[in-house]
Parts: sequence; structure tokens; C-alpha cells
Amino acid sequence: MAVMEKAEAISIIHRCAVLYDKNLSGKNVLFVTVNENKATCFETLFQPSNYLHLTGVKTGLNSEVFLNAAISKRLSPTDIVFDSEGYTKLKLEARRSLC
Repeated sequence: MAVMEKAEAISIIHRCAVLYDKNLSGKNVLFVTVNENKATCFETLFQPSNYLHLTGVKTGLNSEVFLNAAISKRLSPTDIVFDSEGYTKLKLEARRSLC
């Protein structure tokens, strides 16, 4: 995997934030899986404050301010920090083609 720069990360975060806000934020979603003819279900609420966790970045902004800044393209490279374990880049890389 190539090195991800903060500008690219912010671009991914912005595109995904717009989709998160439009399609998931504030909504309950029921997940149903079937394994060996047995159905399992769980429901989750996608709150605006959950978006920050999905990105994997560290920031000094609170989670709702982060989402609003991401949607409105007001995030700067100084607003985000990649984690030292590499999980941020993995999460964002996985979302690159989805958003």
C-alpha cells in the first residue's frame, strides 16, 4: 500500500462524511445474517458522533464538530493525526473505493 498523505485522507473523510450524513446518521439499521439456516439479527443506531470512530483518525475536535467540518470541507491537516499502529490508514484505504 502506498503512503497515504493527509490531504488524501481528508478527501476520503469528506466524501464518506457526506454519504454517512445522508444515508446513515440518525437512523436505525437492522442487520440480518444467515448461517447454516439460522438467522441472527442486530440493530444499531448510527449517531453523528459515531462517524469519527469509523475514520480511525485522532483529533482535538469533538465528534460532532468533526463530522460537520468533514461535511463542509473545513478539515485541515492539523485537525487529524494518524494512529501509530496503522489502523487509520487501513480504515481509510478500505473506504477509498466505497465513497
